[in-house]
Amino acid sequence: MNTLQILHLASITATTFLLLLFVISVLHKLSDVTRFSGYVMNYDLLPEAWIKPVTYLLISIEIMISLGLMIPAFNTIAMSIAILLSYAIAMLINIRRGNTQIECGCGGPVMYLSYDLVLRNSLLVLIAIPALFSPVTNINMLDTFIAVSCGALLFLMFTIAEKLLANSHHSHHLNR
Repeated sequence: MNTLQILHLASITATTFLLLLFVISVLHKLSDVTRFSGYVMNYDLLPEAWIKPVTYLLISIEIMISLGLMIPAFNTIAMSIAILLSYAIAMLINIRRGNTQIECGCGGPVMYLSYDLVLRNSLLVLIAIPALFSPVTNINMLDTFIAVSCGALLFLMFTIAEKLLANSHHSHHLNR
């Protein structure tokens, strides 16, 4: 196996991970659009009149990213990186303002804004980078299956890490 094939497999792993991340995120947001709209409002970055339209825009962007990750011809890796960085910047602005009692609205366990979440989003961007630059090469079905499985396993590990991070945050807030 050559370097280009390994990069392609890393891309498949990253794409699978991102697909699962965005699908879960979209489902969470669609399960209660009003609640997600409240998260958008709590960030206090937009005029009130823009909250609903931006809420639906963010959900639409995440749906487009999810669909694009499923269909290789519509590669939405750059878009996924842009939205992850945008969320990190919005978190960072509020942390710098001292507004840390805002639920992130990310779709996982309840977590309030912290530098940990900014770091998490930065790491998600790093996971996505191989998929941004990967050439398509010939790989066999077994290697593809293994790469997809690795992406699913990476997502499972991410989910566990998020639960641990949320528990750590909750215990920190309880001990105050």
